[in-house]
Amino acid sequence: MQKCVYKPLRIFQKFFKQQQLSLYRAAKSMNKFLQLQLSLYRAATSMNKFLQLQLSFYRAATSMNKFQQLQLSLFRAATSMNKFLQLQLIPKHIETNSQPFQ
Repeated sequence: MQKCVYKPLRIFQKFFKQQQLSLYRAAKSMNKFLQLQLSLYRAATSMNKFLQLQLSFYRAATSMNKFQQLQLSLFRAATSMNKFLQLQLIPKHIETNSQPFQ
């Protein structure tokens, strides 16, 4: 009687261990998959930080370009002012150097 009960119990234990091993392997595969997902997430986060850094450099370059354009405008205004002042000086120079003919 004991052998009749023992054999099905051994078969069940073997089947149960095989199922446990299958679940363990599935969990291991799932762990690798989740680690891969985590790596991809970290890579995407790094890429996002890199793109934000690029955007900051672009914005800085744009600001620098605007600043240089402003400098150029100021230089042109100063040049125009210089020309205007030179034009104002010419008549005074002529007036001071001119003497009536006798």
